[in-house]
Amino acid sequence: MVIDFSLACFLTDIVFTAGFQRVLSQLQQRAPGQSISPEILPAPRGLDPRLVAWRGGVVWTRLDSMQDVWIRREEWDELGMRSVKMRMM
Repeated sequence: MVIDFSLACFLTDIVFTAGFQRVLSQLQQRAPGQSISPEILPAPRGLDPRLVAWRGGVVWTRLDSMQDVWIRREEWDELGMRSVKMRMM
């Protein structure tokens, strides 16, 4: 089985902070014979590895480009789950 180009691009954009072994084994089952090897990077100096994901989340939420992603309380009250679907499109 050959991994198509879009899936290969998708796989290059995944970042795990922990627990990637299960996902890695599932990917290897779906694409036998393909070499799927994650690049394991050390935590930045001075940061507790357990907190790296939280720090990244803080930075991510403060980006101007992410303001359109948030679902505000009024929107949720009005549209409910449909507001999530609208954001995904």
